[in-house]
Amino acid sequence: MELRYYRPVPVDGRITTNFGDELNRILWPEIFPDVFDEDKGAAFFGIGSLLGYPKADDAQTRHKIIFGTGAAMAEAGRREPSDGRWKFYGVRGPLTCRSYGLEPELGLSDPAVLCARRWQRDAMPQYEFGYMPHISEAEGWSDFLAARCREEGVRYIDPRDGVEEVMAAIGSIDCMIAEAMHGAIVADAVRVPWIPVFTTRRPHRFKWTDWCRSLGMEFEPMWIGNLASLASRRGLRGGWINGPSALVFRRMLRKAKNGRRFLSTDARIEQSLNAYDRAAEAFRADLAQGCFAD
Repeated sequence: MELRYYRPVPVDGRITTNFGDELNRILWPEIFPDVFDEDKGAAFFGIGSLLGYPKADDAQTRHKIIFGTGAAMAEAGRREPSDGRWKFYGVRGPLTCRSYGLEPELGLSDPAVLCARRWQRDAMPQYEFGYMPHISEAEGWSDFLAARCREEGVRYIDPRDGVEEVMAAIGSIDCMIAEAMHGAIVADAVRVPWIPVFTTRRPHRFKWTDWCRSLGMEFEPMWIGNLASLASRRGLRGGWINGPSALVFRRMLRKAKNGRRFLSTDARIEQSLNAYDRAAEAFRADLAQGCFAD
């Protein structure tokens, strides 16, 4: 069975990893040991917005195990309709359920909630705030963003770093300022309050709302614009813009510190974890019966 998650195409021989996607590689082999290999006959879809994109090698896949993944957009069910090969154990939230016509009970929340079983926040965090940008911003502006965070006493958390490094960083803060969705999801799982923000483009509102509503919250982000990134997207480049951009971003970062903090209830997290326990039991039972062997 193939463990299916987003793996970026190498650029100039370099592979950029993303925290949320890399969680798949750590969590699932520990939860389901000796299950995954390179056999594309069966594919397991866990963490990520993987539904709604027709797959290039779809014809090879006889079984699709949907274990918590989410729809990328409202029309996912039309763009990539399910068929008899699909087995739903759970999805990310109510919007994915609606897109695929599933019972609401299958909206288990994002499976990255399972990080709560593996990691804990520090008893005495070193930083009041941490900031995790979207992967696209980290790719183009990591040095700029990290410098502004240092100036404001905020821990910069790069989503391209290894999973253990990112988890240690999340555990070291009292509050996460998050543009990266899985920065917020994992912070919430380990009971670190979070403040949703976006910088240069509208956030992926559908995905965020799907997850937030699965835990009884709404998605209400605030803008903390990176003017240097905005300008570069419009073809404006040069050192002349960096000074004003740095000043504006620092002010926005200060504003974000006073933004509304979100944290789901302990009861909601426990409910989601228990639901995933039941789903895991059902999956193991199906494996034992050879449901995906043909």
